[in-house]
Parts: sequence; structure tokens; C-alpha cells
Amino acid sequence: MNDGNDENDPLQQAPPDVVREEDYTILIFPDGRKIFAQALTNKKGKTPPVKINKRSYPTANLIGLPYGTVLELGVGKLEPLPEGEDIIPNYPASLSSEATTQGLESDEANANNGASTSINSEQKNDNRNLVDNNQSQKLQVQEIEQMRQEGTHGSDIVVKLIENSATFDQKTEFSKAKYIKKKQQKYQQRCRIVRCTPFSICEAIFASRPKLLLNMRDDTLGQMLSHANVSAGCQVLLYEHCAGVITGSLAWRMGGYGKILSIYDGQQPSCIEMLRRFNLSFAENSSIKWVHSGDIYGESNDDDPEELDLEKIERDSLEWPCPLQNHTRQYLDSMETTREKRQFLAKRCARFTRKLTRQTPMESKKMLEGRKSDSVS
Repeated sequence: MNDGNDENDPLQQAPPDVVREEDYTILIFPDGRKIFAQALTNKKGKTPPVKINKRSYPTANLIGLPYGTVLELGVGKLEPLPEGEDIIPNYPASLSSEATTQGLESDEANANNGASTSINSEQKNDNRNLVDNNQSQKLQVQEIEQMRQEGTHGSDIVVKLIENSATFDQKTEFSKAKYIKKKQQKYQQRCRIVRCTPFSICEAIFASRPKLLLNMRDDTLGQMLSHANVSAGCQVLLYEHCAGVITGSLAWRMGGYGKILSIYDGQQPSCIEMLRRFNLSFAENSSIKWVHSGDIYGESNDDDPEELDLEKIERDSLEWPCPLQNHTRQYLDSMETTREKRQFLAKRCARFTRKLTRQTPMESKKMLEGRKSDSVS
């Protein structure tokens, strides 16, 4: 029976098909690189723009783009391409040698099908007289850089490089195709926007920093979630050192139903930044309960049932919204700009919010002892 509350049910809401503001995405390149990018209209002191090949690119134009969109690296921006474009660009149409284009396309098709590369028996050119002395290109580095700064399209730069190459016509068809592909990867780079899921995040981190995940692959993560019988409504006791990927995967899989007791060491959890990459909803974030290891293994007076939870009493005595004290008002009045006042009040509100929502050690212990966890990881 439909009670009309499906819109408020996180499990009944389909994930968005487009990139929203402050969402994290993954940019996948043809060479296998996977780079995280957060869509922000304004940096707001959170994260710098995405950095690719030592160049920074704004991410405001990613907002509203559907997942799967192909982007091309332009001059200081990521340019979305029309639907149907691939991350491997087509070969320049202005090339006079059709055999070069057809040869590389057939070689790529054969490589995808597992077949061997065909050899053209009528090949007339060879590479015996070519000398790699870096003098065959007539264009200077400064001229190429000037074209990039002027906004010249990558395909036009590739055509210019071919036209000004003194040895291009002397190469074999395979060497020509290899040369074109190499220049396209440098001057016509493309990437695809991919949604952040537990498996895409695990795959992206494993490709660049496998030690951060203790060499855990995405298929291993799937087996862990399956064998642990994680589902909506269960309670999971977790202790991990995989940068928070398992914690975020549990919250993503449970959809905000149930409870995740994540144990951490130190003064505060060290994986908050990683959890933001999962784009979790409020319900999914609220299902994660942080428990300090000292609250479990620390000394407590279990024999005294009337032991008072002083931290809880202090927390309950706080008023919300918290009134400003006189010295705080004087400090605000000394600030010159409204922006400084807003930043100070935002940090103060965040600090009191953490204090009001953080459970005390006694509450953590009761949480662990009150219900037996359905899964321990």
C-alpha cells in the first residue's frame, strides 16, 4: 500500500542523473587516470579547482551535466562535448591520407577483438631513413603554446603539427597513426564524468594509491559487503584502516536505514573528507555513529548503576540557539567586514552543532551493549 511518503524515503529516491552543486565526480581519461573533481560555483575555501597536468580548471560548468558526458580540456576550462562523442577523439578530417585513418581504426578494432594487427602488403614507405634528431618539426614550442593560449582547438593543433612535420609523409601507415594518437593525447585530451559509487571510488583510489586501501580492490569490497550480509536496517560494528571507504560503502548500501558503529582512534575520525566523496544524503550520514576506541576498552564503573553521565547533563543544559556572551559580542563588533562576522558565526555554529550531536562515552557503551550487532567488520 502506497502511503504517499515515497518522496521522503531515501531508498525510494532514484539517484540524480545530473551533477549537482558540491557533488563529487570522477573524471576518467583514456590513459587510465581517474581524478576526483567537486562541482563548485565558488570555491568558498573548501577545495581548489581540479588539477590536471599541473593546470587548474574550474568546475562550475559541471553542474547540471548528465553523468557520462565527455569533456575536452580547453584553455582554462573543461568544455562539454555533444552527445555521442568519445573520450578517444576522431581523427582529423583534414588529413589527406585516408589510409592512415582507416589503418589505425582497423588496428584499434582488431585490438579490441583480440585479433592481430593487419599488415599492408602494399606498404611503400618505411622508417629506415628516419633519424630522431628533434629537427623534423618546424613549429617551435613557443608557437604551439601561443596557439593553445589563443584557444585553438586541439584537433587544429594536431593538423598543424602534421603539416609542419618534415618526416610525416615518409612514415609507414602504422607510424603515422601512432604519431597522430600521441599528439591527440597531448593536445586533445578528453575525459568522461562518472558517478561516485563505492566501487568507482575504490577503483579510482586503487589505481593511484593502492596502499591507502591496503591493496583492497573493488571486487574485494563487494565480497566483503556480500559476506557480511549488510542490508538496510541492520547494525554494523566496524573498525577499518582503509581511509573510510568501507564506512562510506556501508552507508551507501544501507541507504540511511540501520546503524553503523564505526570505531576510530585519535582525537577525531580521519576519514571525514573521504566520506564526502560518496555524496551521501542526510539520512545516510546520520546512520554513521562514531565510537572512540577508548569508549570501548577504557575503564568504567559498571558496578555503579547510578553513575551520572556528566557530559550528557552538560550537553542537555545547552540552549539552542546558543546566546552570545558579552566578550563574543565585543569581538564581533571589532570585525570590519560582514564576511568576517559570517565566517566566525558559521564556525561557532558548527562547533556547537558537533557538541550537541556527539554522543558521550556512556552513550556509546550503551549503544554497543544495548543491541547485538548483525555484522562485525
